Amino acid sequence: LVAEPDKWTGPAFPQDIISQGMFVFNSTDGGASWSPIPVPLEQRQAGDDKQWATADNNPSSKFHGTVYAVWGANTPLWFARKLPGENGWIGAGTDSSPTAIFEDAAFAPAICVSGDGTIHIAWHVPQSEVIFYMSSSDGGKTFSDPELCVEGMGDIDEKFATPDVLDPLSSNFATFPGGTFRVMTLVSIAPIGQSGCIIAWADARDAFTRIYYRVRSDTGTWLGDDSGTPLLGKIGFPDTTEVQHFHPQLAVTPNGTIGCAFYEFGLSRDGRFRIDVRLASSAVLADGFFFLVTVTEKPWDPLVDAPFSHGPPDQPNLTFIGEYFGLDTSDEDFCVLWTDTRTGHQELWFSRVATSRVAPRRPPRLQPGLVGQLIGGVAVDGGGWVILDGYPHPIPPSGPVTEILQLLAANALIEGVSEPAARQIERMIFRTIADIAAREGRGGEVP
Repeated sequence: LVAEPDKWTGPAFPQDIISQGMFVFNSTDGGASWSPIPVPLEQRQAGDDKQWATADNNPSSKFHGTVYAVWGANTPLWFARKLPGENGWIGAGTDSSPTAIFEDAAFAPAICVSGDGTIHIAWHVPQSEVIFYMSSSDGGKTFSDPELCVEGMGDIDEKFATPDVLDPLSSNFATFPGGTFRVMTLVSIAPIGQSGCIIAWADARDAFTRIYYRVRSDTGTWLGDDSGTPLLGKIGFPDTTEVQHFHPQLAVTPNGTIGCAFYEFGLSRDGRFRIDVRLASSAVLADGFFFLVTVTEKPWDPLVDAPFSHGPPDQPNLTFIGEYFGLDTSDEDFCVLWTDTRTGHQELWFSRVATSRVAPRRPPRLQPGLVGQLIGGVAVDGGGWVILDGYPHPIPPSGPVTEILQLLAANALIEGVSEPAARQIERMIFRTIADIAAREGRGGEVP
């Protein structure tokens, strides 16, 4: 699904791109090839932007196989659907073309489908303090009246306003202190339960932006505070830490683990503002506790190879990292896609983050209390956390504990090898472990 940016009505830019409408490409071989001629959904040449699409992949749903698309950029909220086995797209009800299901201004709507086929759509209009929500329980034929699912949130455009950004006739974008790239509050959405959903957004109500979320239960009730709940509130992430969290992306694994990936922008040790990709996840949403990890090995510099953004003449230095940031799942893993500049060019990067793994077998002749399971680590230096006999222990960078863990990992690799030479290697590994323990026992204690 593709579209160009909105039509610019101000002074012409020599290299500006003018919207030509909303089009659909189709693939029948898993994305290996695409239809050479796209299907036009709408050709208004203005406002066909900020699109999102999803499919009903739930075998038990009455609408299994239907594809849905929404879009809007300070325009009415447009909706289209493609029924299973059909090539053409239709709107809501009996409309043969996309339907404006919300006539007022909508911006960057997000859409998902829950287990029973319920369609959820949410969006935030810049310079407002609310998030709207609509749903459909009949496969997109009809929709509920729009409702406010969040009130009293903090909008990035209002908090980090650039000159004229609050002028309704202006197209200026907000930027973070220390940054030149455009940024805005965007909503993400994912299905939970049988007919519920969760939404997340970057909130600027306090000194620094943080990710907030709100949950709609299977009964249709919005839970928690009307203004949302801080994503990292239960783990004690300080509100005073001078970083900005923005562009959240939500996804849910088949077993119900919820993940939220987002950018973290702040001043690095070298004195430059850089961006890390973080991922928070929760297996028990009711507890409100999210486990937080850093996906990127090192933060990246948004000034490197930064293209200039589509924008008005009074923002000539406005750059662009794109809202090209996504999160999906594969079995029990999260799959993250983001913009990165570590190679010197602005490119898309990918990482797969595991949420669970089969517990490794206990190496032979070792008591359970001597077996370490590495649950988190620091790239390169080997530091992190290890579980010993059910209790977590911090592991310093390098040192004897890291050496022993590496040897135990090597033993796990050859444990299932039946060749006699494998037993010799096992004996060598355990002798080496004993030597390390004896050495450290003379000069220090190995925990």
